Amino acid sequence: EFIILVMCGTIAFDLMVGSSDLLAIYVMTEFGGICSYILAPFYKKDLRSLESGLKYFITGATSSTALLFAMSILYGAVNTTNLYEIQVALNNGGAMLLPVIFSVVLMLVALGYKIGLAPFHLWVADVYEGAPTPVAAFIAIFPKVAGYAVLLRILFVMLPSLEHVWVPVMVTMAILSMVLGNVQAMRQTSFKRMMAFSGVGHMGY
Repeated sequence: EFIILVMCGTIAFDLMVGSSDLLAIYVMTEFGGICSYILAPFYKKDLRSLESGLKYFITGATSSTALLFAMSILYGAVNTTNLYEIQVALNNGGAMLLPVIFSVVLMLVALGYKIGLAPFHLWVADVYEGAPTPVAAFIAIFPKVAGYAVLLRILFVMLPSLEHVWVPVMVTMAILSMVLGNVQAMRQTSFKRMMAFSGVGHMGY
């Protein structure tokens, strides 16, 4: 089961990065997330592993709900889910601006949860500490790199015309991630927790 789940998660994150449609991005995000939710509590007799899986599932489900809500609002405003068509609609002024701005900010918050950007990073250390070491390594790399790639595509392909909205949000999250991640990493006595907060700092960079 372990090998199958890792392979399915890897394929899901690969397809997530290659998607040009919000719906495909969401489905692949959830597919990869479900594999990760099962892998985190893989030591079923270890209470810490079970706790990490539960926390990962709750935060993942919350961020997924926010992401789907943001995408549905954006679809209602521009009447398409294709990244390139949304870009054209925004450039031509064919969208209601206030719902789009709200959905963009909510989408950044949801993706911030997914990739562990501050101030939405509090789940990261607990999940890393409780999950088996190979799973912690998997969660530290694949979901974060895929989420970061999707974030870049959404910002630079879909929303270049709204830089004045997302640049301040991203700058704030980056500064908080660098400061909080590195300061909290120095206070840790557990290697996994230190690596978790260090990863938050690196996501800020």
